[in-house]
Amino acid sequence: MSDELDDIPDFDDELESSKSYNCYKCQDTGFIFVAGAYKKCGCQLKKELKSYLTGELTGVQISNKIRPSNLTKNILFLGYGVSSFRVYVKSFLTISYLSGARHTYLYMMGSDILDYHFDTDGTYEITQADFLFLRLGRDVSNKLYEGILLNLLTYRLESGRKTWIYLYEDLNEMSFKNIYGNKIFELINRASNFETIQSKRGR
Repeated sequence: MSDELDDIPDFDDELESSKSYNCYKCQDTGFIFVAGAYKKCGCQLKKELKSYLTGELTGVQISNKIRPSNLTKNILFLGYGVSSFRVYVKSFLTISYLSGARHTYLYMMGSDILDYHFDTDGTYEITQADFLFLRLGRDVSNKLYEGILLNLLTYRLESGRKTWIYLYEDLNEMSFKNIYGNKIFELINRASNFETIQSKRGR
């Protein structure tokens, strides 16, 4: 009998439910009470993620098949389309965020590295970010790339900060070396530095 009574809302509850809320679950407070404790409502997490995942990651779908615990390392992505790489990045960041691991990150191309390098605050960001997601293969050849990238990637490797490098599918070895230099090619292809994840269709 008591269970049946619990299911009947009282008059105050009816008045409260008649108010207009964007989220009826938390009544726009951003928090819900579950198992004796308050936790963030899904609407609040969506707002946070919208602010956290910006730029080219906006609108990208996530995949529940991706396991962040297997990806907290330096990775070289080969044979994937850039849209698949974005799915990897956004899924990793989203699932990590919801699990409480809120990584600082930068998602950029090689040319962006040059802009950041010549800015004091930018240099700090690219060296200190927990994760650097770097796309290579669409940049114009520049003699500065080899030295700047070598210093940056070496520092990040030695300091334990993680870097994911995506190589565009049509980028061959010769083209890579012409743009970024021999030393960068050797650095990222050394198994002790980067683990390679290669698309099955690229094998």
